[in-house]
Amino acid sequence: MSEKLQKLAARKQLLLARSKLIRLQIRHQVYGVRSGVSWVNVGMHAATSAPVRSALFGLALSSLGHSRVARVLAIASKAILFAKITGVALDIKRGLRRTSANDTVAGTLPPGP
Repeated sequence: MSEKLQKLAARKQLLLARSKLIRLQIRHQVYGVRSGVSWVNVGMHAATSAPVRSALFGLALSSLGHSRVARVLAIASKAILFAKITGVALDIKRGLRRTSANDTVAGTLPPGP
């Protein structure tokens, strides 16, 4: 009986050490992610992304003034932004259709070997 208890105690120690190691690895990975992300980097990446850039450009054009050229440019930038948003929405819709079609086809196929 004592040999069985010793094996259980050794197994418990092994599991505790393994869980401690995994917690330390997770903490190390989280620290690495946190140290790599800064508000300056996030802001720079957001400002240089295409959707944000075009939105900022549209806002800048809309605040130019009340001249005809400014109004035409503001309307054109809003139309371009609307077209981009519509394109993204259509891509998402197509992707959802593809995945639902694949699920349907996968459900009708006979099981593999």
